[in-house]
Amino acid sequence: MMKMRAGLGLCLIALGATAGCATYKAEKQDLMRGGGQSYRLQAAQERQDDARARQQGLTEDQASAFEELGALQAELRAVNDNRRRQEGRLQHALSSSTISLEEEDRLRRQLSAQTSAFNDKALELEAARSRGASNEVTRKAHQLQRLKTELAATNREIEVLLP
Repeated sequence: MMKMRAGLGLCLIALGATAGCATYKAEKQDLMRGGGQSYRLQAAQERQDDARARQQGLTEDQASAFEELGALQAELRAVNDNRRRQEGRLQHALSSSTISLEEEDRLRRQLSAQTSAFNDKALELEAARSRGASNEVTRKAHQLQRLKTELAATNREIEVLLP
């Protein structure tokens, strides 16, 4: 029994040495065929180059996403600033009796509803972008454009009433 264990141990040692030797022999053959650089080294370099290219693509995607987010935030600020400016104009027109209370209330509610809807759609658009839902992004962008058109119409109506 003892001899059997010793024989098994020697076999395992020989097997381990052979495995290490096989790696050495494979590397030696690669060097002989490759003219100085092993195939494994070349494959590793290609994988590294691919990873760098993917990283560059991700970096560009991230920069584009930040740019889109910045543009959307600027648009939100402009829409909300417009709301404040137009509400101030409506208040001034009401106090100077240029328009009736009912007309001021209607325009204020309309402006408020459109601005709120714009803000909501802008947030939904950004959420869809972050999820990568391209169909939803397209749909939300069209809805946002429609709301901008409605806001512009309301602004023109206020401009006509309050030159």
